[in-house]
Amino acid sequence: MKLKPHRKKMKRAGLPVWLPAVVAIALLNISFDAYAAGPCAASQPCQRAVSVAQDGFKDFLDRALTPHAKKMHALAPQDNSHNAALGRPYLLHEIIPEKVNRCVNQTCGSPQSLSTPFEVYMFPVLFDGDIKLMLTVYKNQKTGEFQIGSLGDKWLARELSAILALWPTGQYPLELYKSNQAQTYAFSIPSYATPNLTLIDPENRDTADYRKLTPLADVVGVLKTRIARMLQGEE
Repeated sequence: MKLKPHRKKMKRAGLPVWLPAVVAIALLNISFDAYAAGPCAASQPCQRAVSVAQDGFKDFLDRALTPHAKKMHALAPQDNSHNAALGRPYLLHEIIPEKVNRCVNQTCGSPQSLSTPFEVYMFPVLFDGDIKLMLTVYKNQKTGEFQIGSLGDKWLARELSAILALWPTGQYPLELYKSNQAQTYAFSIPSYATPNLTLIDPENRDTADYRKLTPLADVVGVLKTRIARMLQGEE
């Protein structure tokens, strides 16, 4: 069973030309005050992560915009530091195998009951309003300080752009999840009536239809199977 948003259907391959601008309006804002009034209002770790992202954004772009990096991340020739902007942060929730396996009869309550906050924040990086990179800020467990990580997955940036076009953050606040053992990302719309967790799967990214949210009960079995397969391979 799939859950559908209460909105007009649209084909992913033929999204209207104005949608990138809508996504940009929702995401473009790199002032700390704007973040403090938004997703970081009650979170000092988030505010620290935002400060680190802002302070390191220029150096991040310097790395991302070298000829080799632009080719590797499929950036356009016109993408440069002048048309780049930092989007709003998403706290990454780590899906814990033990919590998934404790689900009985696929009943788990909510996606948060399967996970724990990961002390990792992911920032979309936009060029002319189009999400093309992800800037990752994580907490160094040795020093306790936040720092910028890798350039992120270009495919995840593309998928997040498609998701936000269908589920604008202003109307449908989004939570981002990751399972290392199941080798997948996922997202949830907590405001939706039925608990949901929809996989952002690199194997199925060309056929994914994010108009349809996956009920949490339907995805638990998939996670259990993938986690078991991974753990068996490690033995």
